[in-house]
Amino acid sequence: TKSIVLEMPRSDCFSPVKNAEGVDSAETARRDMVRRASGWLEACGVKVPTDSQGNPQATIEISPLRAINAEQLRQSMDEAVTIKAGDRIYLD
Repeated sequence: TKSIVLEMPRSDCFSPVKNAEGVDSAETARRDMVRRASGWLEACGVKVPTDSQGNPQATIEISPLRAINAEQLRQSMDEAVTIKAGDRIYLD
């Protein structure tokens, strides 16, 4: 009986998984999720280490129960977050 329309950049909400490996695989979807989480943290003032192509050098996941965008993440940041290359970070 109720509906809502959300408008957002496609890269923020869609990364297809159609192949076992290579393009449109679980690997590329995971990469895209880490990039999104990294971007949210950068928007909150957290320095995320990257390689020469700008890819995050840490595995980062943000629970959708914590935030569904950078602004919500900023509001939920109650402690300083430090990320080093090779870290595996889960923010719940």
